[in-house]
Amino acid sequence: MPCCSSATPAAASCRPHVENSAALEALAEEIAFYEEHLDEYRRKYAGRYLLIHGAKLIGVYDDELEAHYDGYRQVWRTKTEGQGYLVLKAGEPAVPVIAMPIVTRTISPTPPGANR
Repeated sequence: MPCCSSATPAAASCRPHVENSAALEALAEEIAFYEEHLDEYRRKYAGRYLLIHGAKLIGVYDDELEAHYDGYRQVWRTKTEGQGYLVLKAGEPAVPVIAMPIVTRTISPTPPGANR
């Protein structure tokens, strides 16, 4: 079983399986930031999706795909290209998806709900 299952909430437990230690450190920072604000986010944004990059809440969304699209647009395609971001539902445990950059590269540049 991989170390990054729901049974292991801490990103640090994945260290032996992740080659990019800078990405892992960034993910650990995002998770720590989320956990510091967990009660506040649970109260304010229950059931909504949060986009976090570094120690900053970038946005709050009703739709998970919208959150990923904005993460792609605001983080992945900017001066921080190649850096990840964290999207999760407010109030839920932080279970990271280490391979997120692969998924973000497949998201269409057209925002959700836009006419194609």
